[in-house]
Amino acid sequence: MTSILERTGPSIELINSAVYPHYHQMLLTNAPKADEARLDAIVEIAHETSTAELLTLFHGDWRAEVMAGWIASATSNRDITTATLTALASPTLSLTVPPLAAAAITLAEWRAMPSLVRCYAGTFEDIPEAAGFVRAATQHLAKRYRVENPFHPPPQRDRVRFEETLEVAQRLASKSSCRR
Repeated sequence: MTSILERTGPSIELINSAVYPHYHQMLLTNAPKADEARLDAIVEIAHETSTAELLTLFHGDWRAEVMAGWIASATSNRDITTATLTALASPTLSLTVPPLAAAAITLAEWRAMPSLVRCYAGTFEDIPEAAGFVRAATQHLAKRYRVENPFHPPPQRDRVRFEETLEVAQRLASKSSCRR
């Protein structure tokens, strides 16, 4: 019998219910414009899907990883938090960085810093949008938790994008805690 960590990705049923209906509206600058019905649907997915099945989203394609970040924000599970931090440290694509970073900070707070640093130093250091987003995330952590920030400040537009994205993750967490 294979463990859930050995699975290659999410089931087609999970992709059809948790990924395809939502990923486009939750990409990049679309996420802060998401309506309450969409956020409620994401919280419902987080509550009605097993941890084992949710973990498989981190092993899917970039669309699944985008939704893994948003769904993770609506959980308070240690395994999901660990998977979020791991995925952030080596994301599939720059498009996955915003939801993973927002979820990591929502779930792990200052403990997300090492994953953000690895993300920045990895594949996306030379992609200005992803790099600026990560720098904004580390700046947020440095100010809020008084941890060392190894990067120079990002442009204002990246700080705004980060704060708007983090707000979505925090709204998902808040909606989720109201359901418990």
